[in-house]
Amino acid sequence: MKKILSTTLALLLVLTTVFSVSLSAQAAVRYDSDNAALYSGREYTWLNISGQQSYKGAFDALATINSTRTGNAVATVPMDQELLDAAMLRAKEAYVYYNVDYRPNGESAYVVCDGSGVQRGGFVMVKTSVLDGAFAANYLMENSSDLLNVYISPEVQAFGVGCFKPADESWYYWVFFHGMSAPTKTVKSSDYAATVNRTDKIALKNTNAASWNAKHTHSYQVTSTVKANATKNANGKITRKCSVCGKTTTSTLYAPKTVTLSAASYTYDGKAKKPSVTVKDSKGNKIGSRYYTVSYPSGRKNVGKYTVKVTFKGNYIGSKSATFVIKPKGTSVSKVKAAKKGFKVTWKKQATQTTGYQVQYSTSSKFKKAKTVTVSKNKTTSKSVSKLSAKKKYYVRVRTYKTVKVNGKNVKSNYKLNAGDIIAIHVPEVKEQEIAAEDIPLDILYEDEDIIVVNKPKGMVVHPAAGHTSGTLVNALMYHCKDHLSGINGELRPGIVHRIDMNTTGVLVACKNDYAHRKIAEQLSVHSITRKYEAICYNAFREETGTVDAPIGRNPVDRKKMAIDKKNGRRAVTHYRVLENFKHFAHIECQLETGRTHQIRVHMASIGHPLLGDDTYTAAKPPYRLTGQTLHARVLGFIHPRTGQYVEFEAPLPDYFTKILADLQKKQH
Repeated sequence: MKKILSTTLALLLVLTTVFSVSLSAQAAVRYDSDNAALYSGREYTWLNISGQQSYKGAFDALATINSTRTGNAVATVPMDQELLDAAMLRAKEAYVYYNVDYRPNGESAYVVCDGSGVQRGGFVMVKTSVLDGAFAANYLMENSSDLLNVYISPEVQAFGVGCFKPADESWYYWVFFHGMSAPTKTVKSSDYAATVNRTDKIALKNTNAASWNAKHTHSYQVTSTVKANATKNANGKITRKCSVCGKTTTSTLYAPKTVTLSAASYTYDGKAKKPSVTVKDSKGNKIGSRYYTVSYPSGRKNVGKYTVKVTFKGNYIGSKSATFVIKPKGTSVSKVKAAKKGFKVTWKKQATQTTGYQVQYSTSSKFKKAKTVTVSKNKTTSKSVSKLSAKKKYYVRVRTYKTVKVNGKNVKSNYKLNAGDIIAIHVPEVKEQEIAAEDIPLDILYEDEDIIVVNKPKGMVVHPAAGHTSGTLVNALMYHCKDHLSGINGELRPGIVHRIDMNTTGVLVACKNDYAHRKIAEQLSVHSITRKYEAICYNAFREETGTVDAPIGRNPVDRKKMAIDKKNGRRAVTHYRVLENFKHFAHIECQLETGRTHQIRVHMASIGHPLLGDDTYTAAKPPYRLTGQTLHARVLGFIHPRTGQYVEFEAPLPDYFTKILADLQKKQH
């Protein structure tokens, strides 16, 4: 066990500090963290501390301690609520001042649990780079024989474990309290959410602030007028000051660069159009809507071109604009009848907001060097074309058109332009691909009014694309959810907030509304979502765990592939753990810190362990009949967009995966 632990420490770069404590109890007044009156004098400063309390990590740590007690024929101990609350508070305070004897406010560290009714025995502090309660508990017990003897002692009758991760650090701060008398109130893991986001005030004694090197979440506020407003051509600057410590920071206010609309074109339907606006600065960051107003032109329901104006305010100066068009409705060919050296084509009438039609024909299916015949009346629905070459195949299509307007008026083709004339050309409609709702069975793991979580089978494409216009997950979702899918990702990807490859199986979440979509997307952008995969790959591993930290970008030779690209690639991090080694293969678990295209497949291939069946990143022929890589998205966890609670979903391994494992295990023996 020690050999495995030391390897893990080296890989995770875990820094730890352990403090020995006595088993004697001290009498003191219990500190009430919410009683501001105790610290109302000038001697104290209040720090705003933000972060996450992990109750799952706390109960996992206790479970590990109890497992060790059971192995030593000692009864297990419960989690005491008073000691749990005290440990959670001390874990948060450890981030401010990492000291076993004193709290940030100058009090003794032990007062947080004195008076609880449980005879306090003592506590230890430790910090790790990963959220793993079992690891933290094992590390303490394996590196301190004295502490191990205490934790397996029958005299210890209660525990309290705290775990806190600050918002601005990657460390996890742990505190372990043990009690020498029966608990006053026991609690179990189901009494708490897995993680709780908190922002609390902590009293810091001013006289010791410098020597303690106290940490806090800065609360920056604008101290003066913006030094220079950002214009559409120049950056500005703004100065802010922390209301807690007085630290100032000057940041660049980047000039607004792009104004984009939610839709650049519409098809005429008689309804006024009002596309939403997104403004980004020169760094590609969104500018909040509080910094601009949007003006829409009138008459936005007829065929034509329209300009949306964005006028900046506050810290930004000037204006920018973007345009969208409303195209005429298209038509479709009813029939084409061949004649001697010609043909007659008939189409469906489309008179609304349409001037006429264009008949195009060519000997090429791609309409290269196509010839066009114009029908200037929108009520005419047929046209004959003659004098064609005999014994040749012709391709025919019909599209609508709207006349050119100058200064808002129709003009003849021989009109001569004058200085100042405004020309509007209405391009014939290009029909968007329509997605059909298809009655495809779904393996639904969870569903409510905001989200639907499914177990995607092998071979199913997530959303329609070139070569895959039907049979996709989107087609199935549209049948099951009807019109209740988010529209942020456009008409071809309703509800889709993230993807997995066609031949990757497992858990995937889709959103039923834009609110849920934005909330899930925000978590994806900061890499806070739990994503665990299982895979079978080539070659056994020497180490039990590891991390691949290598940027991924498009393969410069083959654009359909991804590759390690240290110059132009985006940061990609994959943590892996060996579940079972075989002679020529390995069963592994991968946890994603980022989510790049083909991330696991590229990363594992880069370290000599390509996935079994992956014909894109390895030339090896698998000993099994497979369709694509052996990769399964087993676990997906995130904060629910409506409840704010952490939820986690698991999809069981598919049958083909378990059969391969069974065969490898059989051959191993």
